[in-house]
Amino acid sequence: MLCSKCGGQNSVEANFCQRCGVDFRSATENQPANRGSLSEERAERDIYFVRPTVLFIQLGYVAAVISGFIIVALLYQVGVATGIQISGWLAVLVGLLPLIAPAIYHVRRNSIGYRLTNSKIEISAGIVSQHFRSIPLRTIQDVGVSAGILQRLLGVGDLIIDNASEIGGKVVLQNINSPKHHADILLNQLREFDRH
Repeated sequence: MLCSKCGGQNSVEANFCQRCGVDFRSATENQPANRGSLSEERAERDIYFVRPTVLFIQLGYVAAVISGFIIVALLYQVGVATGIQISGWLAVLVGLLPLIAPAIYHVRRNSIGYRLTNSKIEISAGIVSQHFRSIPLRTIQDVGVSAGILQRLLGVGDLIIDNASEIGGKVVLQNINSPKHHADILLNQLREFDRH
């Protein structure tokens, strides 16, 4: 039995999802006695929503803070060596400059979203102008995971989707946490989609 919340595979007699803990008993008690139409069964529902990992941005913030302290210390040393008194506020403002780069990447990361529903994958991106793509599950031919050395160390990677509806149809969900887990959920959803 597939969990309608997370897409996890469970035994038929399970009362709770082994992955997310949702209670199957309350879901079956609330269902009507006779099954609804096919359109009701296939009603759009979210399986998961994920953004690129924030780990690289956090590392960027740490590096920026360390760089800021080094810059302030160097400015102080230059001031002592040359006899020029550098304003404390100026030194702090210059020390904060390295934080601009990770802040920009943080805003950009928050503008990207990958949503899997029971019928499609939606990809949205953009800060000023929004770009949106919708890929029906029926056009997906293959799902794979790719991860470099640093990605593997941090537990992130790219989810690669072969899409039959486009020329050179590879869609990449970049730098997501637990890519194998998300690929398994997508594959379960594809099998569920094919059964209907």
